[in-house]
Amino acid sequence: SQGPMAAPLANTLSDGTVENCINRMTVTFNGASDIALSGLVAKAEGGQILNCVNDANVSQTVDGTSVFDVCCGGLVATAGGNLIIKDSDNKGQISVDFKGTKRPAFAGFGGLVGRITDGSKDEGYVCLDSCSNISAIEVKYSDVSSGGGWHGVSVGGIVGIAALYSDEYKDNSGAMGVGVKDPTASDYEGIYTEIENCVNEGKVSNETITNVDSKVLNMKIFTGGIAGSLVGASEGCLSVVRNCVSKGDVVRAVVVRTV
Repeated sequence: SQGPMAAPLANTLSDGTVENCINRMTVTFNGASDIALSGLVAKAEGGQILNCVNDANVSQTVDGTSVFDVCCGGLVATAGGNLIIKDSDNKGQISVDFKGTKRPAFAGFGGLVGRITDGSKDEGYVCLDSCSNISAIEVKYSDVSSGGGWHGVSVGGIVGIAALYSDEYKDNSGAMGVGVKDPTASDYEGIYTEIENCVNEGKVSNETITNVDSKVLNMKIFTGGIAGSLVGASEGCLSVVRNCVSKGDVVRAVVVRTV
């Protein structure tokens, strides 16, 4: 379940409109807690964000020993429902650091939106149109024990992740974990996401400290210039990227540590 949410403009947007707004206030979090952090709106359940700008840095340091439900975005941390984000930009750096053996779950970090976990073609969709990110998105993630569940980190220049999650997955050791829900399953409700006419100019960096094998690591860590993870399987649950450009470097650094 999502814990605290923090953003300069609004904690939650539900079927309202945010228009012609600029944030210049730095947003920071440091603690042992789930957190949704953003430069504009923490949680957008529907509505419109039009012609808005985040012009300040957003940073979070997660410190603890539990599994954390976390997300962070320049404009919106976690999004769903029928939401349109148009003609809006992020100019602030996004910095996320998981200290020690912290295990992020449901984790998405993006220049515009961190995580999309709701919305289908029948019920509504999330659309990002003519938006841009010009600043760096930097995530440091530690997973220094073998296995540890299917907890994942997705980092993208525009969107971190658009996917439904399930807690019914098992890792290679048989331990229960959290993973992206199988989009071919009969009970998959779907995510309908459109990203069009968007530009990323910021560096996207995902640094991992681990001692797990490459197969397990590849199931957990996703990095992309436009999006880290987009999942869609049918007409009712599509993820579409159209007429987008990524100009920023995409860096995935892996540090292997024996413990």
